[in-house]
Amino acid sequence: MYGRIRCLKKFLTPYFGEAGRFVIKKNMASIGMLQRIFKIGFNRAAQIMDQLAKTHVVGEEIGTSPRRVLMNLTILNSF
Repeated sequence: MYGRIRCLKKFLTPYFGEAGRFVIKKNMASIGMLQRIFKIGFNRAAQIMDQLAKTHVVGEEIGTSPRRVLMNLTILNSF
């Protein structure tokens, strides 16, 4: 599963690592939170959130609730 991150690394946005660390520290993730923290638009925040979900940093969306964090910092930093 985590080998996927290495394969996808060249396609990830520049904010991916920073966003991943941020949501893990907060233990929740939402598009709105990424927009506010990184001062980016909805489309870019949604793209980052999709990448975080595809690499199993966060879970899938559940309605309007913040997404669950699935990975810890040790695993994320190992990539």
